[in-house]
Amino acid sequence: MKAGHAFAGTHCATDTLYTTPYGELIGALFQTHPAQQKVRLKVEDPKHPGAKGFSDGMDYFDEWYIFREAPYSRDKLHIILSMDPSTFKPNYVRKDNDYAISWCHEVGKGKVFYTSMGHRRETWRDPKFQESLIGGLKWTLGQAEGDATPSSKLAKDK
Repeated sequence: MKAGHAFAGTHCATDTLYTTPYGELIGALFQTHPAQQKVRLKVEDPKHPGAKGFSDGMDYFDEWYIFREAPYSRDKLHIILSMDPSTFKPNYVRKDNDYAISWCHEVGKGKVFYTSMGHRRETWRDPKFQESLIGGLKWTLGQAEGDATPSSKLAKDK
């Protein structure tokens, strides 16, 4: 990765290799998920190609992952999409009330994109999801421009 390679993962890509450095690479590890449900999306970076297809405040139905407290961190990841927690019925409440859906980050010269969407067959058939996924893949491969500044740094700069 550090030499300039690309890595992208969807849904269950965070539900594996728990005792390896993989969690740092993908950006988070799965904790649990509640029942499939509709949530209101927060588009945190509407300019990022991984946000294409989605608009801030739109409702979306899928199986939503809740991530372990570590290694997930806005100090390391650029959050693209998240859930509005007031529209989400979790079975596990994160201490920070932070429910990210999609993010990216750079590892040396390499790029990583992840989205937790994709549990349902209908999600994969949805043009909005397809546009977001293709945008994230293009960013990862260097075929589309997009910010990867960690979200906590962006919040401090505002």
